[in-house]
Amino acid sequence: MKAFLSFILLLALCTGCEEVIDLKLDSQEQQLVVDAALDWEKGKPGNEQKIHLSYTNDYYTNQPSETATGATVLVSASGNETYTFVDQGNGDYVCRDFKPEPDKNYRLTIDYKGKRYTSEDRMREVPELTESNITQRSDGGFFKDEIALRLTFPTQTDGDNYFMIKVAYMKENNKKSRVYAVDDKFDSDGKISRSFTGSNIGGKFLKGDEVEITLYRVSKQYQLFMDLLIANSLDDAQRGRPMFTSPVRVYGNVVYEPDPKQNPFGAFRVAQYSKIVYIVK
Repeated sequence: MKAFLSFILLLALCTGCEEVIDLKLDSQEQQLVVDAALDWEKGKPGNEQKIHLSYTNDYYTNQPSETATGATVLVSASGNETYTFVDQGNGDYVCRDFKPEPDKNYRLTIDYKGKRYTSEDRMREVPELTESNITQRSDGGFFKDEIALRLTFPTQTDGDNYFMIKVAYMKENNKKSRVYAVDDKFDSDGKISRSFTGSNIGGKFLKGDEVEITLYRVSKQYQLFMDLLIANSLDDAQRGRPMFTSPVRVYGNVVYEPDPKQNPFGAFRVAQYSKIVYIVK
């Protein structure tokens, strides 16, 4: 009984003496973020493209990121074409007469507040996906008890086989998705195969689910960039590294040539993609 009364007294002292501690957290200077993904769906015109410029934000804030307006944004293709991306006043820069072409080099130029940021990438043709590229199994997952979808597609003979795969589907009225960066490093038979289970995305695949699979063909540099971003988004156990290890800053391919330390966040890509919606059986 005496021990119980002592516990009640201790509890009262703990709950009755609350003190709010105001932590003063360091805030770094805002940095430019470039979201310049010019994606062209195979078989579609691809004429309307958008680039978004914004700033980094404090980690604990609930406020939206500040947008960057007033920049001059151009994309030039190998040849004589130069496309102007018009400032929309909200961080978006839009071009409606873009003409994507396979095997062409594209150069991004951003002039903003007295600085010029540049990047280059090459458009590569992606294999076209059909339902024949997907195999469904029922022995997927850690316990071999869930539906798995296996995507198989041919690689190109040019040896430049770097891809990004996005898998998305609706679960409990929310769209769940996950991105994978892949290459043919461990595939030597002229094709790449990867398997996906719903439990790694947001919940097990069920019969009747519509699973959208999008395959982008990207450059090696961009694939490595995405690989690092994906690794940083996983927890320590998923990364296979010691607990509480801080993620590293990921540098993209947009550069400020006079001082690489001032390179912005984000990256530039020009990518053709193929998309299929698969109904789980």
